[in-house]
Amino acid sequence: VLFFLGLTILSFFLFKEIVADSMFAFFGAIWVATGYPMLKYGLALGTDISGWFFAAAAILAVLIGARQNKMMYFVLASLLGFLGALSKESGVLGLVFGGVYILAHIGVWDVKKIIKAMAYLSIPFFTLEGLFIFLMSWLGLPTFFDWYALNLSSYAKEYYKLFYFIGVELSSFHVILFFGLLGVYYALKRKDIFNREWLAIFFGLFVASLPVLAWPIFISRILYVQFLFFVPLALYGVYNFSLSKANKKVLGFKLSNVMLIIPVIISIFLFLLSGTDSLFTVLKNLLD
Repeated sequence: VLFFLGLTILSFFLFKEIVADSMFAFFGAIWVATGYPMLKYGLALGTDISGWFFAAAAILAVLIGARQNKMMYFVLASLLGFLGALSKESGVLGLVFGGVYILAHIGVWDVKKIIKAMAYLSIPFFTLEGLFIFLMSWLGLPTFFDWYALNLSSYAKEYYKLFYFIGVELSSFHVILFFGLLGVYYALKRKDIFNREWLAIFFGLFVASLPVLAWPIFISRILYVQFLFFVPLALYGVYNFSLSKANKKVLGFKLSNVMLIIPVIISIFLFLLSGTDSLFTVLKNLLD
């Protein structure tokens, strides 16, 4: 419960840091909190939520550190990444973002600052993680690599399929994915894609969302961490749409406001539709 509340609050501050609009950041946090996987599995997500929390916290620490030019925030991000690794594999994704974000500023930051930032971000994590892996091996306890091998041999044949990948992505993010395409459109139209800071953030978030695809199971509790990329991109798209002339009123409501509410409605609908089964079971029953 604490990690769920913490993730929701943290998502607001992270999205505000990226989109720079409190209302859109608020709805982004609501999208995360009311996503179908959240409503369907809730506390059963267990350690997954803690991993997402630490990943988001590390990303936020990196952004604040870069914008305030305070290297200690990179150390904080590194420690958050280690805590995330202790809770769930996805907890380290914030460090993946941090590394890409820093390297994307080559030519903008001086070489000394790049090296210093990478050192502050990586050394604490790798030192602590190395000691932890050594301790786990010395005690004869399973490590990440053992757990990955077990999942690969037990579940990959059944669940590592395109059908499950598409199904999980659509049920988890549905219309948010299309809002993300709107974000790509405005990035090209406004030429923000050529802005180094914009590119560093969104390319970093994109790369950070990729490692979960290597996990040999396509289920929502694995892939939902991709909200770190899809939600900010979608918010960026809807935000820029709200500033355009196309943002007309429908039944007294601006289209952009309707777009902010639609993801919540769809997630609740999918949750009610699934009942006590999964959406995959519901779909198979409809096709039979």
